[in-house]
Amino acid sequence: MQYYEKLVNSAKRGVVAPVYLFYGDEVYLREKAVEQFKQGLLLQAADFNMDILDGETTDVHDVVNMAGTPPFMAEKRLVLVKNPPWFSASKRKSSKQNDNVEDSKQAGLEPLIKYLNNPLLTTCLIFNCHDAVDRRKKIFKLVEKVGEAVNFEILKPKDIAKWLEVQARKHHKKLDPQAKELLITSTTMGLTGLVAEWQKLLTYVGKNETITIEDAKKVVHQSVEYRIFDVLDAIGACKYDLALKGIRELLANKEPPQIILAMVARQFRLMLQVNELARYGLPALEIAKRINEKLYPVQNALKLGKNFNRDQLIAALSALAQLDADVKTGRQEFYPGLERLLLDLAVS
Repeated sequence: MQYYEKLVNSAKRGVVAPVYLFYGDEVYLREKAVEQFKQGLLLQAADFNMDILDGETTDVHDVVNMAGTPPFMAEKRLVLVKNPPWFSASKRKSSKQNDNVEDSKQAGLEPLIKYLNNPLLTTCLIFNCHDAVDRRKKIFKLVEKVGEAVNFEILKPKDIAKWLEVQARKHHKKLDPQAKELLITSTTMGLTGLVAEWQKLLTYVGKNETITIEDAKKVVHQSVEYRIFDVLDAIGACKYDLALKGIRELLANKEPPQIILAMVARQFRLMLQVNELARYGLPALEIAKRINEKLYPVQNALKLGKNFNRDQLIAALSALAQLDADVKTGRQEFYPGLERLLLDLAVS
């Protein structure tokens, strides 16, 4: 997230490059960065000093003309080009055919390339690209030379955790660590998806000061991993009917059987790992560091692992591996096989 903070801090101070290319999968931060540039640069006569263009329908001559226009009664002018096709990765057919297509496109970009070689310093030209870019293209390298090409990468879990902590303080909420972990693991669309889940959660808890794991489970779309936690909680408590009900719900939600089986096996393997390390007196945090795992899954595995001895965990992993092989070769159906496995576990 440092790349984003550095970028917007520069925009707020008015220290900007003449050209930017924004690209990458973190859509929410890309759009927020554009808004920060608008607020940081357009302090005066904003209506006269900003142009927004659609690159898919705009000729490069228009982009150059807009970018080459001096600001009106202000220090800076902003030109935003959405969906610029000139940076996108080409679909390769044959090398010769692709070279011909690229040469043709390159010829059409000559006015823009000429501008980029000597951009107007009073204009901030931003290309906001939604498609994958080709870093080998001349125009990409040119933007890097005269300005900045910023890759808005999907945030890592530690950055998402930091964002959630900031939001919790902002809304005067205490966020339960398990609820925070659920939000992190349920994020499949970067911050775009997380913001939507966070807003739903804030609405649900209302004036309550603390956001609990129970609140999060009721509102947040849970990943397969988290729903598997619920299934394994039921297995650990010897509530096998509840565990099988959870598996049926996963199947009803079109979760692939192989994914469910892999996640069940992963949790049994995790329980075996943490049980072995806990025998040496290691705390949960140290175990998490040693096996490169998040803290909450380790804590959960330690709790569940108390319901199984070492031999049971090893036997369960062996049975799951056999079931996986049988399902793949058609010797067993997934659900009946898993049902028999859990019943065997119940009487072992």
